[in-house]
Amino acid sequence: MSDDTGSSQASVLAALTANSGIAVTKLVAAAITGSTSMFAEGVHSVADTGNQLMLLFGLRRSRKPPDEDHPFGHGAERYFWTFVVALALFGVGGAVSIYRGVNGLFHGGEPPSLWIGVVVLVLSAVFEGSALRVALRRFNADRGERSFWTGIRRAKDPETLTVVFEDTAALGGLSAALAGIVLANLLDDERWDAAGAIVVGIILCVWATALARESKDMLLGESATRETREAIRSAVMDDADVDEIRELLTLHVGPEQVLVNVEINFRNGLDTDGVEDAIRRVEDAVRADVPSVDKIFVEPRRSHGRDAAET
Repeated sequence: MSDDTGSSQASVLAALTANSGIAVTKLVAAAITGSTSMFAEGVHSVADTGNQLMLLFGLRRSRKPPDEDHPFGHGAERYFWTFVVALALFGVGGAVSIYRGVNGLFHGGEPPSLWIGVVVLVLSAVFEGSALRVALRRFNADRGERSFWTGIRRAKDPETLTVVFEDTAALGGLSAALAGIVLANLLDDERWDAAGAIVVGIILCVWATALARESKDMLLGESATRETREAIRSAVMDDADVDEIRELLTLHVGPEQVLVNVEINFRNGLDTDGVEDAIRRVEDAVRADVPSVDKIFVEPRRSHGRDAAET
C-alpha cells in the first residue's frame, strides 16, 4: 500500500469510526426526544457511514493491477465511488432531511426534549471535528502553499476530499439542528425544529453538489498540477540531446498515477540509436523526479521539423 493510499484510508477509517457510533446515538436520541432535526442528523450520519464503506470499497478496487481491458489500471475506481457518494449524500442525506422537515412544518407536535438533544449534538460535533482534523491534516499537506479553495479545485485524493466535504457539512448541520432544538424549546414551537431539519438537508445538498462537481472533473480527466508539469518539463530539458519540448500533455488516471505524453525536438545529428538512448534517459529522469508518473509516451522529432525514427 502506498503512503498516499494509506493516508487516504486512515482519513476514511477515522470518519467511519466516528459516524457509525454517532448514527446510532442520534437515531436513539431522535426516538426518545421526537426531534425532527435530530432524526435528519441521524439519517445524515447513516448516509455518511455508508459513504465511507463505499470509499473503502473503491480504494480496494483501485489496487487491482492493469489488465487487457484496463491497461492503465483501476485508479479511476476511486473517482467513480466518490461520485456515487455525492449522489447518496444528496439523495439519502439531503432530500430525506428536507422531506422530514417539511412534513414537520405541516403536522407540528411537541417541542423535542432539550437537554438530551443538546448533549448528543455537542458530543457528535466533538467526534465529527476529530475526524475532520485527520482529513484536514492530509488535505493541507497536499495543497501546500495553495489557498484552501484552490487546493480543493486541484485535489487528486478523492477520499480525503470527500471526508473534508462530509465532515464540514456535518458540523454545519449539527449547528442547524442544535439551533432548531433550542429555538423550539425557547419559543415552544416545534416548527423551529422542523426548520432545522430543512436547513440540515439544504446544507447536505449544497455540499453534495459541490462534491459531485469535483468528482465529475476527476472522472473526465484532469491534468497534473502545475508543479508536477514543471518538474516533468525540467527533467526532460535537462537532457543534453533535447532541443525543446513541442507539447507536454498529462492526465491523472488515478490519484497517484499520471500519464505523460511529450513531443520532443531532439538535436540534429542524432541517429536512430541516439534517439532511442535519449528517450530512455528522458523516461528514467522523469520517473526519478516525479514518482507519480505511471506511463510515459515520447514522440521524438528532429529540430526544424524533420521527423526522427519512431520507437
